Amino acid sequence: YQRELCWTLKDKQALIESIFSHVDIGKFVVEKRKYNGEEAMYGIIDGKQRLATLVEFNESRFKWRGKTIQDLAGRDVNHFKNYPIAFAEFAEPSREQILDCFVRLNTGGKPQDPKHIKKVQRMLRKAK
Repeated sequence: YQRELCWTLKDKQALIESIFSHVDIGKFVVEKRKYNGEEAMYGIIDGKQRLATLVEFNESRFKWRGKTIQDLAGRDVNHFKNYPIAFAEFAEPSREQILDCFVRLNTGGKPQDPKHIKKVQRMLRKAK
C-alpha cells in the first residue's frame, strides 16, 4: 500500500530546513509487531517519505545548504539528532486497520486553495 520513494532533492531539503527552522514536521504513524515472540519490530504506516529523508540526511546521502550532516557544526548535528518527533503507535493492528488508517490520514481534510497559498507567500515575502 505504500508508494515508492518519490521525494525530490528539493522536497528533502525543505524537510531539513523545517527542522532547522523549528517547524513541526508532522507525526509519524507506526505499527508495532512482535518478532520471535518478544522483540519489537516497526512498520511505517504514515511518514515514509519523511523518515527516509531523515535517514538519508543522517547518512550524508544529500546536502542541505551545501553541507552534509558531517559538515555541520556540532550544535547543529545535535539539533538534528535530538529534534523532537511525534509518533503514534498501533500495537499489532490488523491489515484492515492499517489500510483504514493510511486512507484516513491521506485523504482527510481539504487542500488549501492555491490562490490562498500564494496570498500567504506574498505576505511572507513582505514580512522578510
